[in-house]
Amino acid sequence: MPVSMVERRRSFRTPLVMLALCMVLGVLCQAATTKVVEIHWMVSRTATELVFWQEMVDRFQELNPDIKVNLENNTSLTAKLRTMLAAGTPPDVVRGETNWLPEFAQMGSFIDLAPYIARDRAQLHLEDFPVPVYDAFVWRSVRYGLPVVMSGLVYNYNTRMFAEAGVGAPKPDWTWDDLVTTSRRLTRITADNAIERYGLGIIASSMHHAPLAFVRQNGGDYFSTDNKRVVFDSVEAIEGFDFIRRLLLEYNIAKLAGTADFVGFKTAADVNGPWRRGDYNNTSGLEWDIAPLPRRKVATTPLYVGGMAVFKGSKHPEEAWQFVKYITSREAQMIWARNGQSCPARIPVAMNEVFRQAGPPRNVQFYLDSILSGRPEPSFPGSSVVLSAMYKALLPAWQGKLPMTAAVEKAKLDAQVALDQYAVNW
Repeated sequence: MPVSMVERRRSFRTPLVMLALCMVLGVLCQAATTKVVEIHWMVSRTATELVFWQEMVDRFQELNPDIKVNLENNTSLTAKLRTMLAAGTPPDVVRGETNWLPEFAQMGSFIDLAPYIARDRAQLHLEDFPVPVYDAFVWRSVRYGLPVVMSGLVYNYNTRMFAEAGVGAPKPDWTWDDLVTTSRRLTRITADNAIERYGLGIIASSMHHAPLAFVRQNGGDYFSTDNKRVVFDSVEAIEGFDFIRRLLLEYNIAKLAGTADFVGFKTAADVNGPWRRGDYNNTSGLEWDIAPLPRRKVATTPLYVGGMAVFKGSKHPEEAWQFVKYITSREAQMIWARNGQSCPARIPVAMNEVFRQAGPPRNVQFYLDSILSGRPEPSFPGSSVVLSAMYKALLPAWQGKLPMTAAVEKAKLDAQVALDQYAVNW
């Protein structure tokens, strides 16, 4: 019996339908078996910054749909990390700074990124990083992190106050003597001889910034090259500390201050880093710019670096590395550049117009210049504890309660005791 045309079409169509069904089922099965890996990233950042870090996370997940990043912001980050490590449940990735990450590196908490870097070197463009910045996260030959931000100190000043006092902008090669002269002219005294505005604020909440700069500019330093011995009792270092005392007490043109004093128009200038750029730009009526730090024997500033590390306890080290690789990449750095705070760790991005045009200051180039002339801050396990003991002992001299030499002697003793407790394990 002859087959009709309709039956021929049905018999031809059936294999195609079955093939299409198999293809659809295959895709569904594959999607069902594709597992999304979740990694935990911990930071301790401001609300303003978090917007940009989250944008980087979102972009990474677009590029890597099989990896989900859970971002946690914790204001007690180091304490929380110690607790998590003790419980055997560390996060996969952490963003930290050179003043506390070495403590965890010494404990062997981080994986060595060197093999990953060697494998993916062609994608990393490591030449973008200044050498001291790239090498900031190495402890006992273990490269435990990659840099994401970098900062040096600059002189921040209120341009309106400068203009009203008839003071010109500081020149790039200005000196300590120039700082004294400028601060005197900017200090405002009332009719009853009270100081209503100081020419300079020295940040009290992070006192290690300006003192370290002054000590190094005078040829001194805090610690020996192996970081095992206190050396800030040298003539050069004491002169640096005493310069601060003279600014505060002898010349009476500076005060122990906080960021609130500069944004509250109680000081005409302060010594700080680009991490305050957002605060200054969000202050109504504040017109400001930056200049390099004044110099003495040498021009230098402490160099501060923030970076990314992967914990050994991560169940997904490869995915964690892929995330670190992205966050430190040129693309992610460009997202950060729009924030304008803390220079992107890659020089080409820091020099890009995106970072330069993220609001004042006009002389953004000085941020980068400070980094290129900078030297890394003291960075070793326990450095924050040692420095805290040191400054606690020095503070009475800056308050006029103790002679400078006596304060330095006490600071050396206290700092060396604290240092020895850590150095014995190096």
